Amino acid sequence: MPVKAGDSVDARADRAAQGSAGVLLLGGFVFHLVWMVPVVGLLLAGGALLGPPGDAFERVFAILLVPRLKPGPTVAAVTVRDQDFALTALCLLATVAFLVVATLGWLLAIGAAVIAIVAASTGIHLGEWAIHRLFSRGT
Repeated sequence: MPVKAGDSVDARADRAAQGSAGVLLLGGFVFHLVWMVPVVGLLLAGGALLGPPGDAFERVFAILLVPRLKPGPTVAAVTVRDQDFALTALCLLATVAFLVVATLGWLLAIGAAVIAIVAASTGIHLGEWAIHRLFSRGT
């Protein structure tokens, strides 16, 4: 089911998802777990393709915590989808870079982690901003 322009999701779920992705990527760097980068990319790929309902992190939050919480602030589902797309792309590029130069792979993975953690801590989705800057058609 594609994301519609007016759809929104719980901002707390988005922040939890972004924080989890960032922590996992940084954990992979600290403990030299190269396999962590493609795993996080795969977990985010559903969100990049289907929007928030396809994001594994968002689904876990929705199943475990949303029923226990009062309604809270929301964020546009399109923003979450674009952020997931940017992080998935960075994880894919990092995975390919590991095959050539491991340092470049880690730089891309750390960049993805920073983008995710900024979104989790401030609500500013740098990945979404970059997607719109790269793919806008002058509008």
